[in-house]
Amino acid sequence: MATLTGLGSSAFTLFKMVEKQGSTAVERHSKDPAVTREVQYFREKVGSLKSVDDIFSDYRMMSFVLKASNLEDEIPFPGRAKRALTERADNTDALMNRLTDKRFKAAAEALKFAETGLSTLKNPETIEKLVSSYAKISYEKTLGLENIAVPKARYFQEKIGQVENYYDILGDKILRDVVTTALNIPQELAFQEVETQAAALEARIKLDDLKDPDTVAKFTQRYLIMMDQKNMETNGGGQSWLLNLFA
Repeated sequence: MATLTGLGSSAFTLFKMVEKQGSTAVERHSKDPAVTREVQYFREKVGSLKSVDDIFSDYRMMSFVLKASNLEDEIPFPGRAKRALTERADNTDALMNRLTDKRFKAAAEALKFAETGLSTLKNPETIEKLVSSYAKISYEKTLGLENIAVPKARYFQEKIGQVENYYDILGDKILRDVVTTALNIPQELAFQEVETQAAALEARIKLDDLKDPDTVAKFTQRYLIMMDQKNMETNGGGQSWLLNLFA
């Protein structure tokens, strides 16, 4: 795959380029043959589904729904995905509510398999949301092939304003990675009690600060530059002075 920037795989450079392109890049990517084939298949088949079981017995359909629901890494585990998505979100004993990964609950609440069967999935509005999400997530994946820090930074900017407490950050593997990296918190923190982890975040940044667009932008830049610095150090060299720009 050719680099999108023509300047290597600098996370900071690539992020700025993608930011400048805005939504037009996703629109162009949505016309990629690999994307349009799966979208067409989904549109053609969704109306003929008789039960949720039909989704999980059709690999392409299951893959599309899980990818569009930001659960692509669950494709090899259809049993767990099916269970998590077919239990009621308001059931405290449901698998989605016992997992720290909040993506399952978000997907279950959007698809409403337990509450409405296939009615919500077949709703034209839901179909268009899934198609749009599939194209966007597919685009982010292409960015990740060049530099994984870029889609993580974009995800952080999109989701961080929705967190209500530090546990929401710790329970989201991408938010957790971006925040702990930008704050230069050792990965060993994950081996401590979750209350200790939350306290470590609180000591370094306030949630209200993560609601401020300027702070979020600065935080994102720091993360990207730290990732670029780590890559440079791995490959030799390094420019830690860059971090002073965002201290």
